[in-house]
Amino acid sequence: MREVGIRELKARLSYYVQLMQAGETIAIKVRNKIVGFFSNLKPSKKPKPKEMSTRELKKKIEQWKKEGILISGGFYHHVPFKRVKMTPGPTSTEMIRQMRDEE
Repeated sequence: MREVGIRELKARLSYYVQLMQAGETIAIKVRNKIVGFFSNLKPSKKPKPKEMSTRELKKKIEQWKKEGILISGGFYHHVPFKRVKMTPGPTSTEMIRQMRDEE
């Protein structure tokens, strides 16, 4: 039996449903107190889904990149921009206030 907090359950519901379908019982905890259980009505003989470690996941991602299945966006590089000089005269806020006063 696995115990899982409500936040993790919400975030990874499909994973826990797969475990449940594979015959595992899931205990749902709220503030470290078990409040309910998920269990399969008919335990199946399906193998339990394997949870990947971070290292395995990184290897899989690299493999997908090499195969062309996954295209990485890379890192975001900040590009400095040139500052725009304001022209003399009223600001947009002042113009809107003036238009509202005229109405």
